[in-house]
Amino acid sequence: MKPTGDANSLTWGMLLGGALTAYALWLRPRWLRWGTVFGEPLRPLPGDAFIPQPDFELTHAVDVDAPLAVTWRWLAQMGQDGNGFYSLDVLTNNGRPSINYLRRDLPLLSQGQVLDNGLKVLVLEPEATLVLGDFNRPVFGSTYGLTLLYCLEGAPTSALG
Repeated sequence: MKPTGDANSLTWGMLLGGALTAYALWLRPRWLRWGTVFGEPLRPLPGDAFIPQPDFELTHAVDVDAPLAVTWRWLAQMGQDGNGFYSLDVLTNNGRPSINYLRRDLPLLSQGQVLDNGLKVLVLEPEATLVLGDFNRPVFGSTYGLTLLYCLEGAPTSALG
């Protein structure tokens, strides 16, 4: 016997409901905290005071196998002179690929500097903290505030050496 239209709709409805439930309970919470360890997204971070009660929070972490000084040089050239933001370049760099080498011709990043995408350098602690932000970004006829934190931390060292 062939399923009726009602049975077909019920099957698709159950599949869609299951997919939305899986997204809400499993996928989205992991995406919002990608790469972090237990408790890390809850700790206070530099830049939190700029937007004390955000409507939306996203905390990602990545381990980089390089000295802080080298990693900092890559961050400090981000968003300057068309270098890109090492992200979705179609959205964040007008379709141009992010730079894949260190440039030595750029001026040092400075607090208050406005980057290519309009974000301003709000906090600058070389080899440690970079907070970018804009509190008047247009979206759908309104505006919103945005901060991005790049926090460099050295690997924990063992007491055993």
